[in-house]
Amino acid sequence: MAMKSSFNNIADVLLDWDDVHNDDFCSWRGVLCDNVSVALTVVSL
Repeated sequence: MAMKSSFNNIADVLLDWDDVHNDDFCSWRGVLCDNVSVALTVVSL
């Protein structure tokens, strides 16, 4: 969430980056996770 707050997110592109209402970060826009380990593998912005 510190990374999100460092961006100027005028268009709310990262609106789904919300660890309060959706803690499944693998479902967030631009976030890719390994299907087996559920580890974060890529953040593509």
